[in-house]
Amino acid sequence: MQNEPLWLDRATVIRLNELIVASTNEPHALTRPSELDSALARPRNHFAYGETDVWALAVALMFGIANNHPFEQGNKRTGFFAADNFLQDNGYRLDMPDDEMVAVEIERVIERRVSEADFADRLRQYVVEII
Repeated sequence: MQNEPLWLDRATVIRLNELIVASTNEPHALTRPSELDSALARPRNHFAYGETDVWALAVALMFGIANNHPFEQGNKRTGFFAADNFLQDNGYRLDMPDDEMVAVEIERVIERRVSEADFADRLRQYVVEII
């Protein structure tokens, strides 16, 4: 069995959201704490059932936050940056040539036009190991 990844905690994700919405002068509020807890548990559950791919776990975290909508504002951005932090904490990073492409792809998953698995497969090529 692979070593357990380093997980993001609740306080870290709340702080990420605070920083994200502050940059655009949006209000910060954790309106649904149980939904944040559920989103944070999602990749852990995937891991418990055998998923060891760090990118797949990051995607589970990203869409847990984006779909559960625990914050008043910035849920998709918070999901993305939480996934990015999770990757970095576990020795990887996203090397995306076009940030706009990521936003479009995330929106397509939220709107259920593509699956999370398709999203993960399409963007996997941009996940690189930190050396």
